Amino acid sequence: MVIDNPFIVITSTGEEEVVDRVEESIDLQLYINEVINNGGIILINGDPGVGKSTIINFVLRDIKKRDDIKVNKDSFTPSVLSKIKSLSKETGKKLLVILDDFNNIELIDKDQRDGIIRLLNELGSIGIGIIVVNNTKNNKTQKLINKIKTKFYIINVRGMKDEDIKKIIINRLNLIRKTKSNSLSPFTEEEIDKIIKEARGNPRIVLLICATLYDTKKEKLI
Repeated sequence: MVIDNPFIVITSTGEEEVVDRVEESIDLQLYINEVINNGGIILINGDPGVGKSTIINFVLRDIKKRDDIKVNKDSFTPSVLSKIKSLSKETGKKLLVILDDFNNIELIDKDQRDGIIRLLNELGSIGIGIIVVNNTKNNKTQKLINKIKTKFYIINVRGMKDEDIKKIIINRLNLIRKTKSNSLSPFTEEEIDKIIKEARGNPRIVLLICATLYDTKKEKLI
C-alpha cells in the first residue's frame, strides 16, 4: 500500500483552512481597505515560514474577486518599485502592491536604499496601497522602514500555539484520508509534542519535520 506524503509541500496547499491567525487576518483586511482607499503601507513582520504568506493569500482570495482593484505581487528588487510607479499611471482601478522578501533591501548600497524609501513615501502618498513583507531575522530593515513618513500599519506574525500546530497536522492528514478525523495517527502524541518543541511554533519547520517522519512511517506500511 503506497501512501502519499501530505507534508511534502511546506507552504499552504490552498486546500486547507487557515488555522489560528484570526486576529492577524482581520487586521490585514481592515488595513487593506484603508490603504486601497487612501494610500499607505502595511508592514507584515515575521520569521521565515511563520505564516505571513498564508495570511496574505487567505485575505487576497476575496480582494482579487473585486473588479475595481488590481493586485500586483513581486519579490523585492530595486527595479520593482519603478515598475509599480508605471502601473500607478493606469486609470480606473485601485492598486494594491505586495512586496515580498523586503529584507533584501539590506543587500543594496545606502544611496539606493534611501531612494527606495523616498519612492515608497511617494507611492503611498498618491493613493497606492502597499504591503511590505519582512523577515525579522535582522533589525536593519526595521530601521529603514522607520524612515517611511507616509501612514503605515504594522502586523507582527509570531509563532503558533501548540493546539493550532496540531490542527495544521490534522488538516494535512485529512487531505489524504477517506474519512476526516481529529486523529494525529500515524504520529504519536509524544512525537508531535517533540516536533512542536523543536519547531518553536513555526509551522514550516513543523511540516519539514513531519514530512521526514511520515516517510519513515510510510515505509513500514508498504
